[in-house]
Amino acid sequence: MRKFNFWLALGSITLAFLLFSGCQGSFRHFGEFSVMYLENNCKVVTDGVGRKLLLVPRGQEAPKEYEGVTKVEIPVRKVVTYSNADAARLKTLGVVDSIAGVVTKKDDWYIPEIRKGMEEGRIVYLGEYTSIDYERLQVINPDVVFTWDEGVIPKLKELDIPCVITSTKLAKDLPAHIR
Repeated sequence: MRKFNFWLALGSITLAFLLFSGCQGSFRHFGEFSVMYLENNCKVVTDGVGRKLLLVPRGQEAPKEYEGVTKVEIPVRKVVTYSNADAARLKTLGVVDSIAGVVTKKDDWYIPEIRKGMEEGRIVYLGEYTSIDYERLQVINPDVVFTWDEGVIPKLKELDIPCVITSTKLAKDLPAHIR
C-alpha cells in the first residue's frame, strides 16, 4: 500500500502542476493517473477513476480528434477543492491563491492563506460535501473542481464545470492515504 500511495501523491501533484503550468514531455504514468502529451502543448490526463480530461492552453483550439473529452483551459486560475490534502498540494506548488471555494469550514483550516481568504471573502465555503450550494458554485465559476467524491460528477457535468477525481478507487479514505 505504501508504494501505491507514493504513486497517488506523485500523480496528483503532477496533475495539479500540469493544470497550473505549461510543463512539457511525452507520456507519464503515476498509479491511476497518467499524462499523454500532444502537439500544441495540449495534454490528455487520466484522473483517479480513469476519466480523461483534455488540457488546452488558454485561447487555443482543442484538437478535433478529442471532441467530447472534457476540456480544461490551462493554466487554471480558479479552483474549488473538496480536500484539505489537495489544498495543501496547491500550497506546495505555490498556487494556493487560486482556491476560490472549499467544503471545509474556516475554523477547521490550518492553512493560513485559506483562513485569510475566507475571512476576506475571496474563498467561499460551499457547504458540506453532501450538501454543496451549487448556485454559489456556479457564481464562483471555477476552471476545475478537485474532489474525491465521484457522486458529484453528473451534477458538475450538468453545470459544465470540469472536475478531477484526485483519489483513486484503492485510496479513497483517510487511512488509505496515511499508509
